[in-house]
Amino acid sequence: YRKLLYRSNHPFLAEDSATISHGTHVAGIIAKQDPRIRIYPVRVLTQGVKLPEGEKKKLTEHFQKVFSEWLQNPLVFKASSKLMAPIADLIGNERLKQSDALAFAEELLKVMDDLIVEDIDRKLTNYLFVEEVIQAIKKVGQEKIRIANVSLGTEFKAPVVNPAEADPEKLLKDTYQFLLFEYFKFQIGAAIQSDATKTVFVIANGNSGKWVDGRSQSALPVDLSSPFLKEFERPQEGLVAPNNQITNVIGVGSLAVDGKLSSFTNLIISKKTPFVMAEGESVLSPVRQLDASGISGITDSHLPKLKSLGRTSFPMNSKFSDADESAKFMASYSKIRDQQAVLKRIVAAVTQQMVLEHTDHRALMSGTSMASPTVAGLMGRHWIEEMVRAGRSPEAKGPSDDFDPSQLIQKTLAVAEPMEGDLYIPLRKLTGQIRPERSSSVRSLIDKLEKLKAGDASGFQKPQKTGRCRESLSSPGDLKSKAG
Repeated sequence: YRKLLYRSNHPFLAEDSATISHGTHVAGIIAKQDPRIRIYPVRVLTQGVKLPEGEKKKLTEHFQKVFSEWLQNPLVFKASSKLMAPIADLIGNERLKQSDALAFAEELLKVMDDLIVEDIDRKLTNYLFVEEVIQAIKKVGQEKIRIANVSLGTEFKAPVVNPAEADPEKLLKDTYQFLLFEYFKFQIGAAIQSDATKTVFVIANGNSGKWVDGRSQSALPVDLSSPFLKEFERPQEGLVAPNNQITNVIGVGSLAVDGKLSSFTNLIISKKTPFVMAEGESVLSPVRQLDASGISGITDSHLPKLKSLGRTSFPMNSKFSDADESAKFMASYSKIRDQQAVLKRIVAAVTQQMVLEHTDHRALMSGTSMASPTVAGLMGRHWIEEMVRAGRSPEAKGPSDDFDPSQLIQKTLAVAEPMEGDLYIPLRKLTGQIRPERSSSVRSLIDKLEKLKAGDASGFQKPQKTGRCRESLSSPGDLKSKAG
């Protein structure tokens, strides 16, 4: 009963999830780059989810266990124990200066127990998200997928830990968030290193419009490098961070149609993670048939007059001289409100009719999630062409022994053009072949939309197939007269 009750709150099963087209839109962008590309979908939780208290308790206990094991890793212990030494003095806890990894981990978890429980309660999705990303990486490796597009991410603020902080409570919170961020990067990096070294991960940089530097704010899982652990690495002693050894990840930022940086795109300044820029604004691609966002966008942008009909501003702070004047005002207000309700129903009806008549519809979306699949698709096309030239079948499942992800990344970087006006870091963009020539059906749809913008909706009308008479709604003017 509990599973039945709570499944409606799960993003994969909730009713509103049926109209979310992010994955469909991304898959369409990849498929457009080359029809020979085969797509294997792996869905990762990125939305809020509710859990029963019992399940949340299990999650908390599991996290505390694996977090403790991570703290006991010889490399992590060296780094985190040094980090905690001055903090131990400030909060008056000498037990945090343990020379034994197990004793140190146990004491640190005691000190941070309330912080962990509170953080999981407030940011449950982050913890579930990282666990599912790790499972997805393992699945990609198991299926021997050559190129994995990763159009997802979540932001973690990793504040700089300042031992001079006067507030011990804030200092502990900052320290936990910093260690948590390091833990997440380490675990994701370990999964890639152990389960998917033969896969290229093409990852969207994120849309917060900030630097992604691994210290202030980062959109996981694009930049996994750890300067914090790098200082304590000793390869000859086997002390290495798996997330600092990764060579099969490339990040992708977003460009506007004019080739300039999108205002929302994140940029990576870590030397460990290469990245390129690709178009990510107003990209046209298919959406799910239950998703009316594409059609709603048309009605919203092309029927503005319809939505404003009958609107009148009323001085809500006016003082009425008598009851009759007040009643007159309320009657006028009620009339306008009723007219607006009718107009809303008309807009909804038009939208629904267009959805029914044009089930294979598309929508414009923007984000680094749109730029990333463009690059992933181009990489796929390049690899297929290489296979064909070598006389091998591109249909062969799984990467071959000679498939080198880092080599494919370097070839992709080599064909990217340097961006002009680069003052800070070397930025490169993929141009020229970003989008293949638009098909006739897409050009036809765009032409219809342009006509609709000018008031001509003939492209979205279909002849009646029955003898039943039906009035056609051809323009905002006609809708206005019928609403009246």
